[in-house]
Amino acid sequence: MILRVLSFLLGYVELRVEGRHLERFVNLAVSNGIYVWDVRRLEGELRLRMGLRAFRRLRPVARRARCRVRVLGRRGFPFLLRRVARRRVLWMGAAAAFLLLYVLSAHVWFIQVDGLQEVPERRVLAALDRLGLRPGVAKRGLQLERMAARLPIEVPELAWAGIHIRGTRAVVRVAERTVLLRRQAPDEAPADVVAAKDGVITRVLVLMGERVVSEGQTVRRGQVLIRGHLTPYEGEPPQDAGKPPPPRRVRARGMVRARVWYDTYAETPLRPEIAARTGAVFTRRLVRVAGKTVVLSGFGKVPFADYQREETAVRPAAWRKNRFPVELFTLKYYEVVRRVETLTQGEALRRAQAEAKRRLLERIPVTARILRETTQVLQGDGRVVGVRLSIETEEDIGRVRVLPSSAVATPPNSVRRGSRLPRQP
Repeated sequence: MILRVLSFLLGYVELRVEGRHLERFVNLAVSNGIYVWDVRRLEGELRLRMGLRAFRRLRPVARRARCRVRVLGRRGFPFLLRRVARRRVLWMGAAAAFLLLYVLSAHVWFIQVDGLQEVPERRVLAALDRLGLRPGVAKRGLQLERMAARLPIEVPELAWAGIHIRGTRAVVRVAERTVLLRRQAPDEAPADVVAAKDGVITRVLVLMGERVVSEGQTVRRGQVLIRGHLTPYEGEPPQDAGKPPPPRRVRARGMVRARVWYDTYAETPLRPEIAARTGAVFTRRLVRVAGKTVVLSGFGKVPFADYQREETAVRPAAWRKNRFPVELFTLKYYEVVRRVETLTQGEALRRAQAEAKRRLLERIPVTARILRETTQVLQGDGRVVGVRLSIETEEDIGRVRVLPSSAVATPPNSVRRGSRLPRQP
């Protein structure tokens, strides 16, 4: 197979050989190191194929065997390239098409807006056009972060926007302010948004309440991120003469994203003991009625010295919200034999890394974005390989905590954030 592929790359010919000593011709060709294939014997002639380089050494062989050789076809990449090279128009058209595709791929031709429910799409597209993102614009020079930050200002109904380029398509993801408010818990009791984990703040979006942290700030678990208080608007008339209106306690709403670090340690022995199933199975079926268990089949002791047990429960479906007090169980006992497996340093390292990552992924929320993974190999006493894995993520760490009835009013010098984001110059 490899020789045939090589022959196609180097070129080969299809031949017809005529003469009285056809077998002698083949024997002489093989003895002279000429590789032939697809040899077919027809009436008074041979059909075969051979490489282009070998064909140049065929004349002495044909003369000694007193055979005539005729070329029926030329195949392979060199002949194909020669035929294509004669068609200059085809080459020019291919080059022009490639150049056109290259030029078109450097521009944005489609704009896709995801996340809209109430805001008309034409308003978002019109705002993007004012910001410089429109079909046909060159991708080079687009300031996507600046456009994403300005889009909620151009369309006040939006709370957040993100823009990404995928090929010739600009994908704009947005979050509407009213939709985010509706997603909050129905309980309207005054509450703060506090940090559920330690981290470094990367983005703060306040929908209701007072922002008390800023980007780049390190926060601890339980620290208040958005306070559930609102100070009065400037110019609002006081309730009592000479006294400013008191702050209002509200339910803080918003999103606070932060960088969070997770780390764990896992190790794998170089000679682990594993349990391999032999294929022998012992099955036991039971029924539980009103808390009592009755064996239906599989009486006696398990006939294996070492085994693994798997349990499968079958419960009848509920009828009119009443559950039947009957449960069926199937217990399967698989015989196992234990043996010691010898691992290399690389295999043990990969297993330890996989185990460490599995443990961390159980703790990381599915909505978190993984930024960086750091692996540190720790050699043990020569019998184990240890790995310390650290993963850095960006995730929403805000959690709602209801304010007590005796909550203290917000200090007057705190910065207020209302239900609308302030306009930026």
